[in-house]
Amino acid sequence: MDGVQRLTQKQEELNALVASEIAKIAAERQSLEEEKAAWQQTATKLDRTVVSGRIRLDVGGTVFATTLSTLTRLPNNFFAAMFSGRFALKPEADGSLFIDRDPFVFRHILNFLRGETVNVGGLSAGECEALLKDVDFYQIGELAELLHPPQPPFLAQFTAGRKYTLSADNTVATKSSAHGWDNVVLGHPLPRCPVFKFRFTLTNGAEGSNVMLGIAPSAVDRNSSEVYRKSGWYLYCSDCKLYSGSGAIGKAYGASAKLASGAVVDVELDRAQRTISFTVNGQSRGPAFRGEFAADDVLCPCASIYDSAAAVCISLP
Repeated sequence: MDGVQRLTQKQEELNALVASEIAKIAAERQSLEEEKAAWQQTATKLDRTVVSGRIRLDVGGTVFATTLSTLTRLPNNFFAAMFSGRFALKPEADGSLFIDRDPFVFRHILNFLRGETVNVGGLSAGECEALLKDVDFYQIGELAELLHPPQPPFLAQFTAGRKYTLSADNTVATKSSAHGWDNVVLGHPLPRCPVFKFRFTLTNGAEGSNVMLGIAPSAVDRNSSEVYRKSGWYLYCSDCKLYSGSGAIGKAYGASAKLASGAVVDVELDRAQRTISFTVNGQSRGPAFRGEFAADDVLCPCASIYDSAAAVCISLP
């Protein structure tokens, strides 16, 4: 009798296992049927949207006509994923696909996908920034590389001068004389590329910042006092106001702020737009000076330090 009970128990376990496997197969089949239905639905929508290879995109209210081959010419971007068949597309009543982005910059992106050259020379700083944001949104790495070319070689060091000392690697200048605007700390000439950025950092007790940071012509008089009134373009770290040899004396430039030791000031020289801009502790303040130098001028990083023993470091961002 015990043997019969054991056989019965084994049979019941086997039946339960078979029933479980049948249920799994049924669930997988249902999932496949649902996936097939979704693909068919997507295909139907694509048939309505793509006519003879043409696609209509409504970008921020402006309709662009293009082709599927153009949009998917480059792999691993927004459009390659969009038309991969993995996502349900929802065409508008007119058959276009709506994308809630800036239509002005999209024309440059679409032209790039068409194989055309993107010329950003005529764009403002704001338009260039908007274009860069949308290139990132559409994940077009090839265009991002063109818009963010590697910076050319630059020796981020100060050169020797009067009334300041240099660190062993020439990257830190320390005021060696008494208080006063009587020194001009100059770096090496900046590359003659369309856009170049470098960085100043206040160090070693440069609290506050009685420091002028900016750019000056290479021919600046290094024996001059108050150079910020005579030559070059500067941000005053005590209040973030602007000074220049072309007449800016305490010109407002965004919110007033007193920078402390450790503060970081990035300087951008845009020869194409002929602008100089400052970014303070990661916050861009936009163009500070416009059209006050020639695109081919020889220009150098420049600092003037007032407080004795205060120091400034130069580096690349």
